[in-house]
Amino acid sequence: MPILIPRTWTVILGEASYADKVNSIAGNRPVGYWPLWEQTGAVATDISGSAHHGAYTGVTLGQTGIGDGRTCPLFDGTNDYVDVYSASLAAAWPGGTITTAGWLKVSAAGVWTDTNIRNVTRFLVDGNNYNQMYSDGVGNLVYNIKSGGVNKAIIQAMGGTTAWVHVAQTLGGGNMKAYMNGVQSGLTQAGLGAWVGAPIITECVLGATNITPGSVWSGYLAHWAIWNTALSDAQILTLATV
Repeated sequence: MPILIPRTWTVILGEASYADKVNSIAGNRPVGYWPLWEQTGAVATDISGSAHHGAYTGVTLGQTGIGDGRTCPLFDGTNDYVDVYSASLAAAWPGGTITTAGWLKVSAAGVWTDTNIRNVTRFLVDGNNYNQMYSDGVGNLVYNIKSGGVNKAIIQAMGGTTAWVHVAQTLGGGNMKAYMNGVQSGLTQAGLGAWVGAPIITECVLGATNITPGSVWSGYLAHWAIWNTALSDAQILTLATV
């Protein structure tokens, strides 16, 4: 009798080596992993095995990806986003011990300095607890976590790059770290408070601040994942290699 392999595992085991890598980091699969490699449709499939599937709005699918042979979506900078909220993801939200990581690319060098804030990610509980990355419109990528009412940010100058960039930020033991292309950006930020709660239904988003949408990304995103642990320097370096 043939062995029946679930569709999710067919994707993981049979198709993309980069997906294998993401799913094996820290010895287990992430809490949620959205490769964003669909070429048609409205569903952003979570292949972590937890079925926290997201929904595309407005994006142009099937664009050239990071070099792993897969595609990615283009965000138009106006009204495109991926809503990854689900009740199951909210229930599983790691909170105070977490890594968010993925790949980004702007649609043009001028995006970094167009004076518009453009969110790459946004996971918000309330004014005291949120986790986000965004372009500040004056040439920088900002890694930002507010946990237990304590706000920390790390600012990385982007130099107008139009290349694919791997980014990650971790929170663990009250410490925040940021990474670009596998190397730590800035100094470790200590003293964050205890995270409380799970992201709300309107602000658990890739490529924007919320589902209105606001502060929309202009460019491409690929292979976004969340872990319930603060990954090590070595693990993040591994993720930054295609």
